Amino acid sequence: MAGPDHAQDDPRTENTEAGNQAGAEPSRKTRRQPVARHMVIERVETIPMTAEERRRAVEALAELILHWEHTTAAATNAEEHP
Repeated sequence: MAGPDHAQDDPRTENTEAGNQAGAEPSRKTRRQPVARHMVIERVETIPMTAEERRRAVEALAELILHWEHTTAAATNAEEHP
């Protein structure tokens, strides 16, 4: 998964900062926006989980969501209050 430090390596994003040349250090953090892609999911494979496995999976997902919300809120706050 590409985090904020690896956004330049993520093919799903594109650079939106005008004038950013290769090798040049941008004056502020480069903003990236997702590139729209059409995707078709052919099938979803699932495997049965025990109650404990499901509980752990739900906890892990909740932690990921909280981390994403925290980093998104911090980035938004930093952009609004430089």
